[in-house]
Amino acid sequence: MTDSTIVAMNCEAKLYAFRKTREGTVVSFVIHPQEIPEGLATADIGARIMLAMVEIGDDERPKK
Repeated sequence: MTDSTIVAMNCEAKLYAFRKTREGTVVSFVIHPQEIPEGLATADIGARIMLAMVEIGDDERPKK
C-alpha cells in the first residue's frame, strides 16, 4: 500500500449463517441498521474487504 492513510470501518455483527459454495465459504452476519458503516453500505458488490474479527463475551470484552 503506497497511501499512508488507512481508512477503517467497524461495527458489531451477529453470526447468521455459514455455508460452502464452489467459490469458497459464505459467512453471513446481521448488522443493526444504525451500525452499518457508510463505506460498507456504499461498496460495490464484489468489492474486496479486509476483515478482523473477535468474539465478544457477555461482558462486552473479547473472548480468549
